[in-house]
Amino acid sequence: MNSGLILSDLMQAASFASAVVLLALQIRAFRRHRHVSFALLSATSVAALLYLVIWQIMALLAYKALPSPLWLYLLATAFFLLQIVFGMWGTISLFKSYRRLSERMPESAIPTHHADGAPETPLLQASLPSVPPVSSKPTFLERLNDVCRLWLLRSSQNTSNLATEIWIVALSILTLCLWIALDRLRAGPNASLMSWNLPALGSCVLLALGVASIASRASAPRIPFRIALYVVVAMAPFLIAVWWLANTRIGRLFVIIEPLLGIYAAIYVALNLRRLTGTWQIRATALLLLSFGLVYAADQHAYWSASVWIPAPTGDEEDFDISHRKSEALLFDQRSKIDAVVQRLDASPDDKPRIFFVGFAGVSSQRVFAEEIKFGEKVVASRFNVKDRQLLLLNDRRDLTTFPIGTVTSLTYGLKLIGQKMNPDRDILFLALSSHGSSDPELSVSNGTLGLQQLSGEDLSTALQASGIKRRIIVISACHAGAFIPALKNPDTFIITAAAADKTSFGCSDDRDLTYFGEAFYRDALPKAQSLQQAFTQAKEAIALRETQEHQMPSDPQACFGSELERLLADYPMSPLKVRQEK
Repeated sequence: MNSGLILSDLMQAASFASAVVLLALQIRAFRRHRHVSFALLSATSVAALLYLVIWQIMALLAYKALPSPLWLYLLATAFFLLQIVFGMWGTISLFKSYRRLSERMPESAIPTHHADGAPETPLLQASLPSVPPVSSKPTFLERLNDVCRLWLLRSSQNTSNLATEIWIVALSILTLCLWIALDRLRAGPNASLMSWNLPALGSCVLLALGVASIASRASAPRIPFRIALYVVVAMAPFLIAVWWLANTRIGRLFVIIEPLLGIYAAIYVALNLRRLTGTWQIRATALLLLSFGLVYAADQHAYWSASVWIPAPTGDEEDFDISHRKSEALLFDQRSKIDAVVQRLDASPDDKPRIFFVGFAGVSSQRVFAEEIKFGEKVVASRFNVKDRQLLLLNDRRDLTTFPIGTVTSLTYGLKLIGQKMNPDRDILFLALSSHGSSDPELSVSNGTLGLQQLSGEDLSTALQASGIKRRIIVISACHAGAFIPALKNPDTFIITAAAADKTSFGCSDDRDLTYFGEAFYRDALPKAQSLQQAFTQAKEAIALRETQEHQMPSDPQACFGSELERLLADYPMSPLKVRQEK
């Protein structure tokens, strides 16, 4: 079972449970204090819960391939906006009330106590040397200077006076605006706003509150939560700016700068805890580092993104619409196209097993799949002396006419015709498939607005059996491709997949010509390897190294080499590469 999916489901359940607990606490606070801020925050939590429920309903409809009605989207948008309005209104109201309470009861008048019950002096008076009094209302330049000193890991003696609720909110808004602006620059011109992903930013707010709470409660003497939250929020704009600069402008050095940012954050936290309390807070620092580690591990095992901008497609990368009349003609013409291609295949006898190549690109909206199949066909043709025995079934929005399109029907029909030209006891099928995948197992099949059936493991197994083709080399470049192995393996079959059944593969973006697997297997390993087994081993090692360097979860490519086909190929090794690689 996919551990990433399980973790993702657990995180969603935790989000729902957290919202319910938060709502219960807010209702309890309102019943006790009867303050309008708690009523507003309760309304915020109700809106958040309804928003989560509606999106879960739409996700369930999408899983069942059913369209979500427009009114559900409108309702989700309404609850999302209400969540923002009530949340800001309630928070401002609560901060104003807290400020009025603080003005009536100065913090210095509130006694604090050690764990043993003995009274202690006010926090900053005990931890810092005597300093000249500061203005009760610091200027903007004083506030900015304090934040800069925190970034530079220099001591600041005005923190308790500067850590006001209004300034914390201002720094939070600055951080949010900075992230949205830098994310927009990353996405490039004409990017589209993903409003549905804005709630993901809420997890960042929860993380900041959690870090501040740990820093406050785990320190001895305890740091006021307001001051701890100010220190945490002040660090955020600097980390975001440096991370963005390293990720988008420095390139390869990002793998070095990312851990350095983690070290900087640890030093920042440790120094500020010491400055605020007068001693090194080993326990609090250790708890914070453990929390950072758990968050990082969760991020590596489950898909999460706070990005709110989608890069705009350019030129031929835009999705296309196929009219109903054109759809019928396009689908009707596929059999005649396949017939024409198969009739031209070279069926002349040979002194060794003949290789027939069939390539299948599943998704038209990303050209990388069609490009990978066309490139792989050239390499396979050279290494296995394919000559003119190729059939390409390609979904490619840039070209609807040159090749037959890829559908479950066209693949089944094409394999059956090719099987009639093959000697089942001698010839070999090389079947290459490239698409998105799921662990069902299933490969995505789409071509514009055509309503196409997805390619399941059962469909592929049935098509191969119906073709009568006995000996097969099957290469599947897709996420979760290893899930196809149980349905396809037998002694006369080689199966090579880009990922394990519970893992995703990488590099299927629309601006690429080959996926990570395509580069490692077709471009780098297969041209030089002495056997398919060696090519797979080299590709797997190269992919593992690349994913480690890029901090990606291992895709763990899988393979199954049938013993009967292995003996046959040992007698007829691959030919030397005859074409110059261009990718």
